[in-house]
Amino acid sequence: MVFRTKQQHMSKWNKEILENLKGNESTIVDIYRNPKSSYANITMSNGHKAQVYKKQLIKARVDIGDTVIYDLEKAVMSHPEKESFNTNNFKNIKMKGEGKAIGALRGIRLEQLAFFDIETSREHLKLVKSKHEQEFNLFQTKIRNWPDIDSEDTNTVKRLYEEKANFFPEFSKLVCISMGILDKEQNLKVVSLFGEDEKSILEDLATKLEAMHKSTRKYMLAGYSINSFDIPYLMQRYIYNGLPVPEMLDTSDKKPWEIDSVDAAQLIKGTFRYHTPMDLVCHRMGLKSPKELGNGQDVPKLVDGGEWSRLAEYCEGDVVASYNVVRKLMGLEASYDFNSNLNEFFFDEKEEEEDEG
Repeated sequence: MVFRTKQQHMSKWNKEILENLKGNESTIVDIYRNPKSSYANITMSNGHKAQVYKKQLIKARVDIGDTVIYDLEKAVMSHPEKESFNTNNFKNIKMKGEGKAIGALRGIRLEQLAFFDIETSREHLKLVKSKHEQEFNLFQTKIRNWPDIDSEDTNTVKRLYEEKANFFPEFSKLVCISMGILDKEQNLKVVSLFGEDEKSILEDLATKLEAMHKSTRKYMLAGYSINSFDIPYLMQRYIYNGLPVPEMLDTSDKKPWEIDSVDAAQLIKGTFRYHTPMDLVCHRMGLKSPKELGNGQDVPKLVDGGEWSRLAEYCEGDVVASYNVVRKLMGLEASYDFNSNLNEFFFDEKEEEEDEG
């Protein structure tokens, strides 16, 4: 990290303070990223304050709780395990990567983000009116006002149920959720919860989300189209299962712009009218398509056939894809290396405690 004020411009008083600090260690207790400036104000546990480029904070992955060492001769505060910077031409220092992060992602670190994706499956593989009369009638009512649809035609109702029911929390359920975070070595760790017992999945997920919400990492949910689908879908499934909605998923009292998440689909769309599917975005960004492993229409058949490992692999592919889309939006290169454990959830409370210590 670099002091904004170069050594030769410091007052005698400031020089004496820094001389006394030379070689000493201190801990960052506060970082204020001024939205109207390219600088961030940092406060150290010894009371010292400095201004540094926001870009440098991101590049060095420096955060509250980090210990730094003062070096007066170089006019830097260096981190024993992270990058340090010299003040020479510091205005020309750029972020790693081919470009720079788009505005909404400046000041956000990849370590803060919990990338996730869900897979959902309709209640019935085939909707048969004689067997599922109530479900048939309710879905028929659902589509009655759709344009250019003959909701009185039985075959039309059946076809649309098979095509669309997966997307409606009233007619489907959660069968898999995959999440990925960066571990202490900056490696992506992706794991999944899946199975027939939706309530157990939701209860396990709630426990982990609560721990994440209280974590010192200040996790934010991230993914593709999560604000318009994944998050509200999960919220409704908690309600329908008679379970409390985890705070990180509860958007009932929030306006769209108040949701504390990173939705890559919204970042790319901006004010443009049309939504772009993730596989098309990946194609245009030169990324591997997550749809090489299948698509959402395959999920009910995978569930019916008990192909849970394949389902989790597909879901995890979407997580890696959304992770790489965000990396690109941050000006970073894509990375496809990740660790996966299909039987454990990603959040390691013991590891988090060690981080806090």
